Amino acid sequence: MPRIRLPDPKDIDEMIQGVSKRSEMAERKLKTAIGNALATMDPADKRTLTGDLRLTDLDIQNLLRRDRLDDPARDRLKEIIAKMRELDESGLTVYPGAVQSHRELSKTERTAMAALAADVSALMRDIASGHHDPYVKNVFGDGFEDEAKKVFKGAAKALDRLMKASGGLVVDVMRKSDVWSCGGLTNSTRMALPESLVAAAGDRSRSGYAFLTLVHESTHALPKGGTTDVLYEHHERFLNANPQAKLATADYYKEVVRQIATAAGRVFTPQDVDAHLSTTRSKDLMLAAEAADKVLNGAWVSAIRIHDTIHSMARAPGNFVGWETWLRNASRLMGTSVHREPDIAFTKAGLMRGRNSGPPIHSGDLAVMDNKIAMLAACNGKAKYVIKEPTVALGPEDYVGYVLTEVLRMFGGGLKFSKSLDKDVIVVRSLGALHESVNSGRKNLLVDVGNAKKPGLAQLPEPMRSYDALKRI
Repeated sequence: MPRIRLPDPKDIDEMIQGVSKRSEMAERKLKTAIGNALATMDPADKRTLTGDLRLTDLDIQNLLRRDRLDDPARDRLKEIIAKMRELDESGLTVYPGAVQSHRELSKTERTAMAALAADVSALMRDIASGHHDPYVKNVFGDGFEDEAKKVFKGAAKALDRLMKASGGLVVDVMRKSDVWSCGGLTNSTRMALPESLVAAAGDRSRSGYAFLTLVHESTHALPKGGTTDVLYEHHERFLNANPQAKLATADYYKEVVRQIATAAGRVFTPQDVDAHLSTTRSKDLMLAAEAADKVLNGAWVSAIRIHDTIHSMARAPGNFVGWETWLRNASRLMGTSVHREPDIAFTKAGLMRGRNSGPPIHSGDLAVMDNKIAMLAACNGKAKYVIKEPTVALGPEDYVGYVLTEVLRMFGGGLKFSKSLDKDVIVVRSLGALHESVNSGRKNLLVDVGNAKKPGLAQLPEPMRSYDALKRI
């Protein structure tokens, strides 16, 4: 079930004040998010909420159905969110907002992480030196071990560098891993790790969560030739991917370490895969499921990239002069209200201008993206569970669309994220098309193909572009 986070009640007035297309959309998105959050509440907590606030389910539904909220109704929704936060022991009811997304390791944490990182680096160097070739060959295939060992060598060097650098290893304070189902967020300059991994760093066993996650994340950190997440171990065809896909995918390097730790000389079979699934589906459905998994994973990664960029825009708008079209199109894809702003412009402070400025980006906009990522995380890798064949003959593209629809229906928790399930599929396919594992150019289309420091997304990807054009007509 996706984890729904809501904007802080103190930010709501700013989000939905006034009469404009943007405030109307922001209010509509807020009501949808509250409805989704209530749908995922523990039934006992929901009874406590309605009892303490002297509301019935019908009262709440009537609030959420109102065209526009007056001040008393707005205050009532704030009370509902505040009560949900009070009842939620996980602390995940409210999205943190445009805050610093990470913190430095404490002295104690740094000591534990340094010991763990040293062990991880040492093993990856051993692998790179040829001490565990049978396991490398078993995972990557005979003849591809040298390329895999180069990545292990580079990953060990990258981990050492990040461990020594100021701010190289940090702690994710926005709890993205709890909501987005990602082990960490890593590039060549920073590895942001979840609190749970940092807390588990004292367990340095090779088969442990902290050790294996650090292997996975380290392969992302190479300045050149770093891995991506084309597949995860729970994805369709993880066992059958071609060597090129394996070499580019972090979970296969983690798999080598898992096999070394457990002395299990076989390719890992995910425990959540039912053995009967492959035998009960047609070849067309299996191929469509494989393609759908790739789209879902690409959409999930693209959505994370968009969220993090817009979060940075909210905090440091002066760094994004020239990204106006990118922001407008990204907002359309992610369902935020930003593109409804009449004038989207970033400016950088200079001699004639006193401060950096940009369009207002509210915590509600960031929470909308957070919720969409949570939905994608809940659906990622689930295409293998679609075993019902379509009732009509379909071409390859329509077959993929059928599988995506079924996955969203089965694993989206019955929650509403856009106007319809069909619109959700359009958004998922469009986000997926931006990812290098999905599009024909094998490029991250969120940035300029020739210069990753410049924006891409000069136009909406298909099928969102055609949908948007038809809607304008």
